[in-house]
Amino acid sequence: METKENCKICNKQTGCVYWLSCEICDGWFHTSCVKVNDEAYKVLQGLETCHWFCPSCNTKMGKVIPNIVKLNDRVNEIDGRADKLEKEFKVLCGRNTKLEAKHEAYDQEMKAVQAKVEAVTKELGRVNARLGEIDVSVKKTVEKEKINFRDIMKDQLEQEMMNVSETVKKEVSVSLGNVNANIQQVQLDIQETRVEAAEQRDKEARRNNIILYKVPESDATRNEDRNNQDVTFCLNLFNNCMQVGISEEDLINVFRLGKRPEPGVSTGPRPLMVQLASHNMKNLIMESLYKLKNGEQRFKSIVVAHDMTKLERDQCKELVSEARSLAARDPAGEYLYRVRGPPGEMKILKFRKRQ
Repeated sequence: METKENCKICNKQTGCVYWLSCEICDGWFHTSCVKVNDEAYKVLQGLETCHWFCPSCNTKMGKVIPNIVKLNDRVNEIDGRADKLEKEFKVLCGRNTKLEAKHEAYDQEMKAVQAKVEAVTKELGRVNARLGEIDVSVKKTVEKEKINFRDIMKDQLEQEMMNVSETVKKEVSVSLGNVNANIQQVQLDIQETRVEAAEQRDKEARRNNIILYKVPESDATRNEDRNNQDVTFCLNLFNNCMQVGISEEDLINVFRLGKRPEPGVSTGPRPLMVQLASHNMKNLIMESLYKLKNGEQRFKSIVVAHDMTKLERDQCKELVSEARSLAARDPAGEYLYRVRGPPGEMKILKFRKRQ
């Protein structure tokens, strides 16, 4: 093969008949310099699709491909979460459509009330017209009979007007009361929907988090040094004790909860929040908790818990209180009552004590 370039290894053009070109760096190499014999070269020439990388590029590709696979897994996970959020958004849109339909119905009811008021107003107009006719009739009768019935008729008509007015007021008051009650119900429905949406967002933000309790806290002066020691402890716990296989890149954030106590004040170590890159990593850790009892002494006292929302924490407290009540009502003390399960799906399990 003819080429005007020098071999990237021996920096010569002569010395070998056969050449190979790297698909990554486009460099040319003697087959003898890259330890490809003539028979192997002829086999490569006979292949319709053949990719060859020089030793340097081949080493780099060995590092790049695993990273590409990991990035592809993360893209798939993000797509899954996006699909889930889209479904939840459609559910909320459906609820909003129902609320709009209710609001439209209330508008129709209000229009009906307004129509009733207009009808009553027309009736009052007819009554007034009738009053005018009666008044004219009374005048004629007074002129003829010389008897003044004006005051008598006026009292009767005023009483009739009062009766009609009271009836109208009652009907309008009842209708307005119904409309106000319906509007208040719509407002309650909207508020409940907002609370549910906020709870779902809070759950999604905490989905990949765990909280570690009783992790020794460093006395280092600099916050960065203390945080580095916490990260090192987590990696030792997850990999050396639980054998999960988590790298530092998988830890999105690690920080202590609460304010750091003043020097000399002993309050015990603060809880340690660990935010992981994926929900699968969190599941691996939670499924490996049983390994703590056989780990090093410094890991046996560690408590690992879910990062729960306020509503989930309240539900958990109620279940724990109920479990304690069940234990108190067990006179023989043969069973243990424990709260188990992921956030939002926790329940009380009954275990027989070991003899």
